[in-house]
Amino acid sequence: MNDAGLNRLLPLGFMAGKIFKDDAGAVMLATCAEEMNHLASFLPDLYRGYHPTPEGP
Repeated sequence: MNDAGLNRLLPLGFMAGKIFKDDAGAVMLATCAEEMNHLASFLPDLYRGYHPTPEGP
């Protein structure tokens, strides 16, 4: 089914207005920043555990 057929079954523009609030972009940005901060707290150590650096000269 193409996009035009889908829009006839489910008016996506109308639904997007019902699902997403006006501040959705700001909320998503804040959420992603919090998640990246959390991941940064343990992913570097986890990576080093699986990929140790070779000993220097």
